[in-house]
Amino acid sequence: MTPKRRPSSCWRATRAGTGSARPACRRPSSSPSRFTATSPITCISASRSRSPRRRSGVSSACSKPRSGRAPAGARPSCSRTTGADVPLPALPVGWGVIGATSQVAQKAVLPAIVASPGARLVAVASESADDGGAGCFEPLRVHRAYDAVLDDPEVEAVYVPLPNSLHREWVVRAAAAGKHVLCEKPLAPTVADAEVMTAACEIAAVALCEAYMTPFHPRAAALDTLVASGRLGALRFARAAFTGVLDRRDDHRWRPEMGGGALLDVGIYCVAPLLAAAGRTPARVEASATLAKSGVDVSFSGWLDFGDGFTATIECSFDAPERQFLEIVGTEASLVVDRAYTPGPADTTLTLRGRDGRVEEIVTGGADPYREMLEHFQTVVRTDAAPRRSCAASITLLGVLERLRAAAGLAA
Repeated sequence: MTPKRRPSSCWRATRAGTGSARPACRRPSSSPSRFTATSPITCISASRSRSPRRRSGVSSACSKPRSGRAPAGARPSCSRTTGADVPLPALPVGWGVIGATSQVAQKAVLPAIVASPGARLVAVASESADDGGAGCFEPLRVHRAYDAVLDDPEVEAVYVPLPNSLHREWVVRAAAAGKHVLCEKPLAPTVADAEVMTAACEIAAVALCEAYMTPFHPRAAALDTLVASGRLGALRFARAAFTGVLDRRDDHRWRPEMGGGALLDVGIYCVAPLLAAAGRTPARVEASATLAKSGVDVSFSGWLDFGDGFTATIECSFDAPERQFLEIVGTEASLVVDRAYTPGPADTTLTLRGRDGRVEEIVTGGADPYREMLEHFQTVVRTDAAPRRSCAASITLLGVLERLRAAAGLAA
């Protein structure tokens, strides 16, 4: 019953700066189903130096001192024509992945790591697979224990696609080990957990990013720009739906003790664009949920009143045909986006219907949002660039999800 995707294919790609051929795994060009393959990203970081922490106390050649000068051991390249110093390119970020057998890691994030010239796959770990989830990605090292990845001095950043209930433990442990962290969405199952994780990364002076990739697609950026421009007029209604069939009964998303449920899994996709459009949290929410035998919400619907005449509805489900739909309606125009939440390179259009009935297809760029997200995170790690999405934004969204759960009578 679950929509199926073709397995990743391997191809030989020359890694930038190495000249050596390494296999890179790429996804088919068709957009994946969220329920079989993908998850997203959201970047957040503490105010800090971007230099990777080194336990030995010796700065690597790719670290960046607070002064912004190159490390003492680094030698600038010299232009042959002018003799002027030319900055050396940043070395690839060393990545580790814990829980590397997860579907989103295998079908989206690991392919993005091996495809990015700014990334190097150092280590992977899985407690359920002898190869640690290495597959065709060829990490330098494979482990069964997650701690081994955190103890690896060549790992600078860790991707955490573990079940929601394990996010807090392993983000805090990664921060204590001096690793930057890209954590699968939702950042945590509760606001309290997310606040602890954020504080741990601030204390350790490492970046923390929620893996919510949708905003990194060019169409999502075009949507935000269009809504912010006022072309829709005063906002009146919105509808966001993300449904599909989760037919793997052993999937952790069916287990309440592991932070399962439709709202926590796909609610971020529905609620985040509504918060962005409104520019504020809802003044009032109502909700209803249908529970599975395990106790998780298998289907969830919500109503959000943002005030000033703007209301919105959301629909999330593990037990309905696959639908990804976003509509935002204003007094002057309405905006419709199909396959709104897991776009790929081929998803490049928005539909605008004017007050006069005219329909306009707005064409945007396309891209792999996972790779765009990953490379943005690497820029945050290597430079003083600000992340696009802060921890505070992630926590604000979690607060709205908690209010919706409470309105539906679900336990915290």
